Amino acid sequence: MEQYSDSYWPAEQSYTAAEPVMEQQWWFGDDACASRYRMGYIAFLLFELIITTVVYFASSAASWQSATRFAIAINILIFFSHGFYRVICKPVNYLGPDLFYVLFYILFNMGYLLLWFFKIVPTTSFIFHSPQLFPKVMYIVNLGLLGFLLGYEWGAPNRFKRSDMQTTKLPAFGWEASGLFLMGFALAIHFIYIFLIIGVGTFITHGYEVFTNIERFTTVNKLLWVQQPNIFVGGFTIYIICIALIHKKLFRGKLGLILFIIQTYLLVLEGARTAVAGNVVVLLLVRHYLIRPIKLKWILTFMLVMMFIFSSIRIVRNITALDIGKMIAELKYAKKSGEAHWYDSIAEMGGSVRTVNMTVELVPDEFPYWYGRSYINSSIHIVPFLQGVVARLFGGYWTANVSDWLTFTLGGRGVAGLGYINFGFVELLLYLSLIPLTIQKEK
Repeated sequence: MEQYSDSYWPAEQSYTAAEPVMEQQWWFGDDACASRYRMGYIAFLLFELIITTVVYFASSAASWQSATRFAIAINILIFFSHGFYRVICKPVNYLGPDLFYVLFYILFNMGYLLLWFFKIVPTTSFIFHSPQLFPKVMYIVNLGLLGFLLGYEWGAPNRFKRSDMQTTKLPAFGWEASGLFLMGFALAIHFIYIFLIIGVGTFITHGYEVFTNIERFTTVNKLLWVQQPNIFVGGFTIYIICIALIHKKLFRGKLGLILFIIQTYLLVLEGARTAVAGNVVVLLLVRHYLIRPIKLKWILTFMLVMMFIFSSIRIVRNITALDIGKMIAELKYAKKSGEAHWYDSIAEMGGSVRTVNMTVELVPDEFPYWYGRSYINSSIHIVPFLQGVVARLFGGYWTANVSDWLTFTLGGRGVAGLGYINFGFVELLLYLSLIPLTIQKEK
């Protein structure tokens, strides 16, 4: 008997093909469906597009600080306007693709700038690499945000009808076993590198540097070490989706849970925040979409806890790894000396805008637009170590050096620069609109 996909229905109930379909359409489809406010909201976004364009072209008449602050204010207005629009289009999916994407886009591209806007952090040369170009940087960031939201709303389908509902077959046991195998394989690689190849003492002495630059500490090929977090999260994704679809829970038995705890625990002690976030985000989304929607208060609580953990990792990861006692001592010292701040993780993760600043400094004045070459670079990233070689063939050392930021980190950090670097402002707007249109089509 086939079962209606829980992507459309609350997980407390299941529906078979022989049972009547309830008139609930909010779950996965309704948060992205066209509402009666849609055309008005699209008109508002177009108005914001005009305003941000006028601010950019008029920025030469003001100081870069004033122009940048005004552009940041527009960005804040767009963000809160979308949140308000999504709330009035009830019911609300607080982990909908648009809210999820916009949150990370703002965090990575605007984190430091928002703190600077409210005078919490200073003007540093690390972030403001070429400060006179920041009005242009903010124009690119705002175009990216507006492009995504315009594409998402323009592509919103009408309300799902019963005839639109798809059926899905439950996964076979082989998928669950495959996921567990990949998780175990990745964890075995992790242990082999720690205890047999690198040594625990090296991790304790050098901290996070070992995780990111392992080639400095061993002559053994680093391929498996670099890929083991990706192998684990891939296996974990397969495993947890299978369990959620079949059993309506996150874990079945103890093996999967034990593997997840050990891997996440090791990554936290090594300071690998990105890998930790990958595991946790998969857990969050599967729980929200395939088992039961998570309430807003728990999402906010979860975010605060993760920010605390990430802030703590930031303090200790360059001092040591795997040594819990030394980590606790460092945290106590940082708290007593006033070196730890609640906003440290936001400032660090939100520094990705620096890459956009460097990009507009060099393109198109010193380097030509890429005219689509970055998309080739993106595809090359699936082949380890090959992207640098190909990037150099296409554009020299600078192209290879920036390639990782602009073509590998597509999920928020490098997406604004990627859109601009190929054809400029117009292509950026179209490119960022195409992403949500594709999301809506796949729904």
